[in-house]
Amino acid sequence: MSSPLKKILLERCFSIISEKHNRLTNNLKELEQSAESESKSSMGDKYETGRAMLHLEREKIANQMGELDKMLRALRQINPSKDHYTVQMGSIVTCNTGIFFLSASLGKIDLDEKSYFAISIMSPIGQAMFGLKEGDSFQLNRQNLTITSLI
Repeated sequence: MSSPLKKILLERCFSIISEKHNRLTNNLKELEQSAESESKSSMGDKYETGRAMLHLEREKIANQMGELDKMLRALRQINPSKDHYTVQMGSIVTCNTGIFFLSASLGKIDLDEKSYFAISIMSPIGQAMFGLKEGDSFQLNRQNLTITSLI
């Protein structure tokens, strides 16, 4: 049985990652332009400090892009038409505290007047609910949670 909700959430996750990747690419282009104008107009210690700061910013952006690539790899492993009877990657889990999509750490996704939380299987809540089934309870941060539905 295919879950249209799972497919929609997965597409939304891909879209969020694409938007973040585009934003980082634009930031990198702006840094390159800034580096070019800095090298044309500066000399001495100020120039060296500026180059070091630009290098650090480039590294930061490269690390963020690396994280996005990891998320993409994780998302590509999800089969939206697969039914889940235990919590695993790609599950949509409804608990008494919210609805979670085990996919990638992308935060809140609003869809049809409901909020879904895209979380990593490696997150504390993802780890706590992994392998459980509908009706099971678990504890996280001294709070009891119960899985009321699982897709």
